[in-house]
Amino acid sequence: MASGEIDLVIGFDAYIDPGLLRATLRRDHYCCVLRQDSRYLPDNAQPQDMAAIPFVQFANSVGNFEGQMSPQQVARSAVATLPCYTSLQAFMSVNDVAACIPSAIAALGDFRTVAMAGAPQLFEVVVGRHRKSQGNLAIEWMAEVIKSVSDLAPR
Repeated sequence: MASGEIDLVIGFDAYIDPGLLRATLRRDHYCCVLRQDSRYLPDNAQPQDMAAIPFVQFANSVGNFEGQMSPQQVARSAVATLPCYTSLQAFMSVNDVAACIPSAIAALGDFRTVAMAGAPQLFEVVVGRHRKSQGNLAIEWMAEVIKSVSDLAPR
């Protein structure tokens, strides 16, 4: 953005430069998931049983399994580091593991959500633009279009 080659950016709040003009598109939270046919956690299992399940983490490290559970509940390190949340479905098709992902992604995949004790980690998805773009009607219009489309998206 500093070079002027990019006018707008959409992403997780933690990764967007705080110096940019920003607007929140949606608020979400991380949730822990298993694949639908997982052999782990039958219906009568307790949340503390999660410690025995192999889990994956993600390259960006936000929302990772360790961040959702206390150190006592995480008995081992991750069995794999995936590049992005969208790679999880394919990975889980051949591996029975747990993961913590944004709830919006969990709702789109064939995952089983696991209830966890405590409050989930919250985050925001934002659209950002450089302060130099103030007054640029095209960029302001595009940011408004993105926000309006986001307002229509199911939560």
